[in-house]
Amino acid sequence: MLEIKRQYDNGLLPLEEARTRMKMEVGKISAAEFAAAEQLLKDEDPDECRNEDVRGMLEVFEGLMDTDEVELPEGHTIDTYRRENSRMKELLQQGDALAQKPFILNQWLELMEQILPYKVHFSRKQNQLYSALEREGFDRPTTTM
Repeated sequence: MLEIKRQYDNGLLPLEEARTRMKMEVGKISAAEFAAAEQLLKDEDPDECRNEDVRGMLEVFEGLMDTDEVELPEGHTIDTYRRENSRMKELLQQGDALAQKPFILNQWLELMEQILPYKVHFSRKQNQLYSALEREGFDRPTTTM
């Protein structure tokens, strides 16, 4: 998996070939397996902070990630992050839709009023989630994000 990703990142494999090889040679992967692989990349050079093309990376892994979510009680910290992420996706889709129409300032201002509070969401993730991951030895996701 890591070798295919490296070849794609270095421009040695086109997207479709990388996807095909991932499907044939790797198959489905869990979030835990993906996180462990990312951690291995960090372990190769602990001083390197990689600038990842997350969209490109997700394209290579499209359809391979096991996206089944663990059932969590409402109000659990991770459940809250998930709900907030879903809402942010909706807001970004609204922005995409607005961008296709003639510019009307008030519509954009209303959307931005809903998006701006997400600075708190990201701050909470950085201070709560990322630090919890780092305490468990997973610091690769935080350096990527």
